[in-house]
This record gives sequence, structure tokens and C-alpha cells, in this order.
Amino acid sequence: MGYCAEKEQRIFVYEYMSNGSLAELLYAGGFSLTVLEFLIMSKVSDFGLSKAVSAGQVNAGIKGTFGYLDPEYISTSKYTLKSDVYSFGVLLFELVTARSPQKGLMDYVSLALLSVEGEEGWEEILDERIYGQCNLPELAAMANLAKQCVSTNSYDRPRMRDASLQLSKLGSSKFINQSRRNAPSDDSSRRDLDIGTQLPALLRLASIPEKVEV
Repeated sequence: MGYCAEKEQRIFVYEYMSNGSLAELLYAGGFSLTVLEFLIMSKVSDFGLSKAVSAGQVNAGIKGTFGYLDPEYISTSKYTLKSDVYSFGVLLFELVTARSPQKGLMDYVSLALLSVEGEEGWEEILDERIYGQCNLPELAAMANLAKQCVSTNSYDRPRMRDASLQLSKLGSSKFINQSRRNAPSDDSSRRDLDIGTQLPALLRLASIPEKVEV
């Protein structure tokens, strides 16, 4: 929301997040939202480690949160836009499974991939608390997107812009279907409910400036 950069003072001012953090929602036992509903209400905060550097610069020090770090970044010490894509894929898998990246999430996902064929098999990794609340094809689409994002080779990962577009399509489909179910049968105007105001958070969550192609 704002910042202070006067003399020795360096302060970021964020909106107060009254509903708590992702970890509190996922691991405190009160999680009751579907994955897409959570994405739509989520906000990204704390960019304390984000610093502008020149193109091609290599920093020997590895910085970031264990479990979310791109393996290519760990091996080369070069952080790219596709490193962010990897971290976002881990986040999507964390939301789907309610498992912590610091406690073997990606090992668990790797084992699950052995039984996944296209859209089949993803229900095996779904958090049991939301098992009856989600649409399985929707889950499969999100899990497949997460799988692309965590590809070992960064060139096989989508751009964040493309990931954002896929999530937007999922969100659009979800809200259109909900509005149609809730609309009276004689009110055709409500069937075409404009959902444009409900998607900005989704787009914001998965949007990164793409001045540099990776």
C-alpha cells in the first residue's frame, strides 16, 4: 500500500491480512474453501528479498524458502522468471494436497505422477477435507498446470502469463456454472452474469512482469 525511504528508514506498508496466512488456513484445521475459491481471495505479500539486478548477473548466495526453490536456481545460482514459475507450481500442489513443501510435498507428488494418466489419477493426492467440494476435472486441470510449472527443464515450464490465462479460464468456468445453477430458470439475464469483477485477484496472483523472455 505504501513505503518509506527517508534517510535511514526503509519501511514497506502492507494491507492488514485479517484472515491469516496460507499456512494457518491449510494446516490449522479450519480449511474449508475449494482451491479456486482460495486463489481468488488470496493476496501476495512480503517481497523483502526482491532486489533489482542487472541481466546475466550471478549471485553465489542461494536465497529463498526451502521447498519452493527452483532446482535450476540451486544448481546454477541464476534466478530467472521460470524460477518463479516453479515456485508457483509448488504452491498450486500445496493448495491441492494441503501438504507442506518442507515436509516432502514434491516427493509425494512425484510418486503420485506414476499413477496419473492425463486427467485421471489426480484425486489420489487431493486433500481429503475438500474431496467432496471440488470438481475433479477442474482439479485435474489445475494439477496438470502445476505439473508443467515444476518441470525439471525450465524451458518446458509455461510463462506466468500463460499460467494466469489457464487459471482465469478455470475461474470463469467455475463462476459461470455457479451463476447458472443459482439463477431462476425464467431469468436468462442472470445466466450470462458478468464475472469480470471476480477474477482480478486470480490474475494478480499469477502475474509477473515479462519484459525478459526466458
